[in-house]
Amino acid sequence: MSNPRDASHVQELLERFVDVLWIREVPELLQQVLELSLFASFGDKGAVWLDRRGERVGLEAAGIEETEIEPLKADGSRASHVLISHIETDGELAGGICVVRDAGHPPFDELDRGLVSALALQVSSALSTIDLLENRNKDDERLTEANFSFLARHSSEMTTLLDEGGIVRYCGLSVEKILGYKPGSLIGSDALELVHPDDRSTVRAIFKKAMQESGTAAFECRVRHSDGYWLHTDSSLNSLLDDPEVGGVLFNTRDATERKALEEELAHAALHDPLTALPNRGLFRDRVEHALARAERHDRPVGVLFIDLDDFKKINDSDGHAKGDLLLSAVAERLRDNLRGPDTAARLGGDEFALLLEDIRQRDDALLVADRIQQSMEDPFYLDDLELEVRASIGVAVGTPREHNADDLIRDADVAMFTAKSRGKAQSVVFEQSMHENLLERVGLETDLRRAAQNGEFVVYYQPTVRLATGAIAGMEALVRWQHPRRGLVPPGDFIPLAEETGLIVGIGRFVLGEACRQAREWQLRFPDNPFSIAVNLSARQLQHQGLLQEVIDALESSALPPESLVLEITESVLMEHTEEVVATLHSLKDLGVRLAIDDFGTGYSSLSYLQKLPVDILKIDRSFVSGLSTGSQELAVTRAIIELGQSLELQTLAEGIELAEQLMHLKSLHCDMCQGFYFAKPLETTAMEALLTSAASGESWGGAMELETQATELPAS
Repeated sequence: MSNPRDASHVQELLERFVDVLWIREVPELLQQVLELSLFASFGDKGAVWLDRRGERVGLEAAGIEETEIEPLKADGSRASHVLISHIETDGELAGGICVVRDAGHPPFDELDRGLVSALALQVSSALSTIDLLENRNKDDERLTEANFSFLARHSSEMTTLLDEGGIVRYCGLSVEKILGYKPGSLIGSDALELVHPDDRSTVRAIFKKAMQESGTAAFECRVRHSDGYWLHTDSSLNSLLDDPEVGGVLFNTRDATERKALEEELAHAALHDPLTALPNRGLFRDRVEHALARAERHDRPVGVLFIDLDDFKKINDSDGHAKGDLLLSAVAERLRDNLRGPDTAARLGGDEFALLLEDIRQRDDALLVADRIQQSMEDPFYLDDLELEVRASIGVAVGTPREHNADDLIRDADVAMFTAKSRGKAQSVVFEQSMHENLLERVGLETDLRRAAQNGEFVVYYQPTVRLATGAIAGMEALVRWQHPRRGLVPPGDFIPLAEETGLIVGIGRFVLGEACRQAREWQLRFPDNPFSIAVNLSARQLQHQGLLQEVIDALESSALPPESLVLEITESVLMEHTEEVVATLHSLKDLGVRLAIDDFGTGYSSLSYLQKLPVDILKIDRSFVSGLSTGSQELAVTRAIIELGQSLELQTLAEGIELAEQLMHLKSLHCDMCQGFYFAKPLETTAMEALLTSAASGESWGGAMELETQATELPAS
């Protein structure tokens, strides 16, 4: 037994977590009881208890809390996770219990802290009880038998002594508090009769083993309360039949209902989505795995639906994340309403959901469920004062255990969903093997695209725009191209959508803007008689990028390009989708002095009142109308209307996609201001564009202008 130490020294040691010490004399009997309780409670979960002698004893990390730190090794590094709880009697520090978990194990959690805190209280209670026992025989006895009885009756742990047949020979007074039985009422009864029928065989085996081997066996079991319900308990058995002072099997029981409830709550939280209470990805995968195992026995397929809400981000951006969360909960409820008996719905994360379909016979059964989900999504969602219409893209995968595991099936459904997105959204698509190959191709392209931004593989091409009245070059549009090291020159249609989706377009757009401004200013200085402009496209992602305004300022300042020489083009569809936020950005850009153009005008159904609010300078007539000028009266009428609208609003008009002289003549007769297209020149690399500018500056006829001369139009060559 260690010598007592003064309280300040012990407190210092406890705070340093060097040892667990007593500041008072403790009987050896208490030491044995504590060791028994510790071993019974903390069996084998990889933690360590440091007793008062500084010895490391393997224990279960079931407890703690008053403090949790990482103690220092001699070299100053962190060694372990440590929890400590002080032991007090009568309000005074009596010692401390320290539980250590090696750094390789997970940190302690709330369950650990709660359990060890409870242990410290039990140790304190045991000390108080021993004090009572010792002081009862002293001349200055301060406590009465009634006091001791009260403490024993209200102890949180019930101690029972069983004989070798499991019959109760002694039962502590706390039985009434824990199980509701009167003291002495269980004497002579079979202890196993109190154990839940489902747990009896386990407890019987543990009891038998305890009779054969020395030591303590810790276990969990359910015990019947006097009111008839079953109580979860932490229990232990220790055979002391060879001890003449005991002569029985010690059966300790502690109410573990709160701990069990906490464990179940934590387990549920670990496997379920907190917002919708649906199973999460981990639990869903586990259920798919089990469903495949069952399907193998019954020789039936299993289906998985991968569901992704279309344009959910717009709802979060426009209506706020609180409304977005309400929508996700409402979607989860609709999915539950469409479940068949054995099916499982899950939220995989974000706006992604999944359904596990069991008991299906063929692929069409899964498609029927997908169609039912699509139909249910057609009804509006009412969220407080908000009405929302939401659609979903659904991927369907059906497989058998011979061909698929859980990960395969979920992946295939995900790939099919992605295909549904790429085909226009709001539809269901069944997985085919070619989709996986396409996805691999896309993943490879995305990897190459990220590397291209780092390796400088993007180049800027230039396509001239022409003034119809004079035939002179009015400016040029900067168009990005990708010079892939293996694929060669990749057209924008093959990588711009992917760059938009991944956000890489922001960096690509920044490069194009800076390079176009620099090159345009260089040409302006070289050809001062023609102060042409440079047009640069802005994507939806760039318009949402908070740094866009500063990027434009930086490009203008670094190149010394006059702001009025820069034209920023935004498609009409982008303007219609992001009204308030885009309008504010456009006004900020306009304040810099740059000019703004609406690209693909006529395809987005802009209203006149909306157009009047926009600080735009140029309307670019979509090529779909231009291409029909020579064949259809409807296209001619739309083109005329756009040009007249521009004139009424004092906006310039520019027709794109000119390929035929006939188209050019129609546009000239309608008094369109500018044109561009292959008729004049295809997009040119820097050296070719410079050569064209040189030809134009020298008065030579070039490209389409020469053709116009031969067509005897009124358009002079420059």
